[in-house]
Amino acid sequence: MIIEIIKPVSRCQTEEDIFYQRLTDIDGADHITTVGSRIQLTITASTASVVLEQVTAICDMWHTRWDIVSN
Repeated sequence: MIIEIIKPVSRCQTEEDIFYQRLTDIDGADHITTVGSRIQLTITASTASVVLEQVTAICDMWHTRWDIVSN
């Protein structure tokens, strides 16, 4: 599954690092790519409902949006 996230505005590098660390901690997170203002998160071998809950929680904390690009 590929999830695309709108890159949040960070106040400092530490905040951005924490955001990316939380993404890498998602169950089944395999690869993260940043292209401009978009982040693509590739998820492998995981339960979709758990992943979507985790992505929603992270994006809610940073006031940003996400969408599934590919299953």
